[in-house]
Amino acid sequence: MFFKNVIGQEELKKRLIQSVQEERVSHAQLFSGPGGTGKLAMAIAYAQYMRLPLVP
Repeated sequence: MFFKNVIGQEELKKRLIQSVQEERVSHAQLFSGPGGTGKLAMAIAYAQYMRLPLVP
């Protein structure tokens, strides 16, 4: 999953990418909201952008 595959949320994508580029990534992230809004897809894309392993 890549950021380009996540539909919408362009401002959030920019902020997440910027946090990595500036090395200002928090030790925890909370993605919340109603079902079907792409939280899981965004979290996976963010983790893969940082090259983190996904834990099932």
